[in-house]
Amino acid sequence: MKNLVLDNKEIGEYLRKHILKKYGTVRSFCRAFLTLKGETPDEMTITTLANRFSSILNGRTGIQVFDILYLTELLKVSCEEILTAGKKHVPISGRVTNYTLAASQDPAEWEEYMKREDRLFLNFDEYGKSVIDYALEFRNYKFIKYLIDNRFIWFVDLSSRINLGFTYGAGTSVKERILGKFDSALPIELLEKDELRTSTIALAIENKDNAVLDTLLARQIPAMHMAGIMGYPQIDLKAIRNDALIEAVANADEKVIAYFSEEFPVKDVHGKENTFIYPYLGEVIAALLKNGRYSEAEAVITRAIRHNQNAYAKLTDMVEKACANDYELKLILAGNISKAEAVSSALRYGFRYEPGTGFLSFFYAPEKRKYEYLITNIVSAENGADSNKRIRALLEKLKDSYQTILDYGKGEM
Repeated sequence: MKNLVLDNKEIGEYLRKHILKKYGTVRSFCRAFLTLKGETPDEMTITTLANRFSSILNGRTGIQVFDILYLTELLKVSCEEILTAGKKHVPISGRVTNYTLAASQDPAEWEEYMKREDRLFLNFDEYGKSVIDYALEFRNYKFIKYLIDNRFIWFVDLSSRINLGFTYGAGTSVKERILGKFDSALPIELLEKDELRTSTIALAIENKDNAVLDTLLARQIPAMHMAGIMGYPQIDLKAIRNDALIEAVANADEKVIAYFSEEFPVKDVHGKENTFIYPYLGEVIAALLKNGRYSEAEAVITRAIRHNQNAYAKLTDMVEKACANDYELKLILAGNISKAEAVSSALRYGFRYEPGTGFLSFFYAPEKRKYEYLITNIVSAENGADSNKRIRALLEKLKDSYQTILDYGKGEM
């Protein structure tokens, strides 16, 4: 270690290089130094400190022990690096990282982090994780809410319909650095990874922040917005399922459970409102039964049955209208046919259902190049063997209401 012992002149030259690189002038550095100490910088205090540091930087005097704390923080280097003029480097234990910041509960630290000139917020770390990934992992909802409230991030932006149906237009107001445009990881992750939105919803429920549920479109999935005349895009509900959100709903209070088990409208690509229900309501019912929340489960199953019955009524009504008014069907079915044959032909022509999703659609054309259509989803749930008699009866009724629609769609009436 003998070769690491340096004189004041070498240390002063090393400090000058770092101070000018980061702050431009010694006076700017002194202003930041005084602010960090909790003092109000004015011309007199800045000049006094600048004179002291001039002596240090010129090697006439050495740095004092109490300077080290502020120098390491302001220059983002270790004390070993300062005292050896850069000959020895060790990790800085207090250095901010995505990991450490995401665990912080201090709004002042969040504010400082978001104002960093290096845009650290936009980058992934060496483990390929963003600060939002870590914040969700640490369940730090206060930090996520801070980012949302201050519009640093958003999970829903319906002003642009370019990506609607595939994503909800999530993004960030933190701008890239122009040179090189290296800061790109987080904006892409926000746009493409809807799991960030659904995980935030789960944390909001756990933190009883019900006010954000509508703004985060908590019950919806992007594919609902891609519905149109010809139905809906292919949906893989298992691939986008967030088990943490399902569990959060199943553990929530009755108000939240009611919210997730009610019907809601979603506008499609043509501006038409289609009625849906939470596509994972069957899983919520299973979780409620597993948790022994039979009263809440009963209420949810009852709403699900009502929704299925509403869907069936709308479907049969539209099929009836199609049989009487479908422009194309009239051409195909010219002649005398039975009502059952007409219904079967209308369904074969316009009904769509994908097994395992609960999503269905039906359309017909009352006039040439004019269409009427129905798009919705229906609910089913496993019949829990350990449920009480009333619950089992309701689950059986739910299953029947689901199967009735599928049988009708196949023309099995």
